[in-house]
Amino acid sequence: MVAKERAFLPRKHDADASFSTSTFMVGGLRDRDIWRLGRHKLPCARLHGRADLVAEHVTEVGLALKADSRFRRHADIVGWADHKSGQKLQAQKLARASRVLLAPQT
Repeated sequence: MVAKERAFLPRKHDADASFSTSTFMVGGLRDRDIWRLGRHKLPCARLHGRADLVAEHVTEVGLALKADSRFRRHADIVGWADHKSGQKLQAQKLARASRVLLAPQT
């Protein structure tokens, strides 16, 4: 199974016109704890699956991870191209590099 590029496409922030994609830093967590984190931090979303990446995949496509203070383990993928076609290409590369896991049945 392959992740869809739209899972990685950034959103534009009105305040400063920058683009970012919200993500979790899950290194060192057990699989069940990763799912628990997703369900806790995204309670309104129905989690169908996740796409795991290592940080090097993000930097290989010219992007960066920026930890923020919203909550522990949260980061934004930043440094996106200014134009949609460039963002789409970056998102496609992230999708190809990711490892997709379907959500466990609960």
